[in-house]
Amino acid sequence: MSTAMTETGNKISAAKRAFEFGALVFLLLGFAHALGIVVDMFRPFLFTPVDPQVKQTMMDATILITDRTSLWKAWLGFNLIHGYGVFFFGLITFLLAHDNFGYVIKHRALFPLVLFMALSYLIMAVVFWFYVPVLGCALGFGGFIVSFVLIRQRLRVGEI
Repeated sequence: MSTAMTETGNKISAAKRAFEFGALVFLLLGFAHALGIVVDMFRPFLFTPVDPQVKQTMMDATILITDRTSLWKAWLGFNLIHGYGVFFFGLITFLLAHDNFGYVIKHRALFPLVLFMALSYLIMAVVFWFYVPVLGCALGFGGFIVSFVLIRQRLRVGEI
């Protein structure tokens, strides 16, 4: 095998690993978030307000769209579905890369969509959350960026 082909194979392998890394970070962040909410439903300690009166007010308050749920239940539900969403974003991107990275490369709309989603999570983390999700989202986004750059380099020289 020629040196150029070996180098191309190494770059694609590195791009795949970087993509998988980015995906795994989001998978783990989503799993941890969803698990934290499930635990909080039985023994509140992560997503519960520090002031117990705030939680009680949320439990007593309904929302305009319906009086069938409290603001507290909506809070738990929104956080749970958010954790599931981040988890499935990570899981789907990981499975795509792990099982068929060629598909990720071939379908050129996937990279921009994945980058957009990862960047969106990073921006939300910076604006709304705290250092752990910021660091995690930055690492995940970074993995996708490294993968994208490696693939773009190969596309430019026509090796893929």
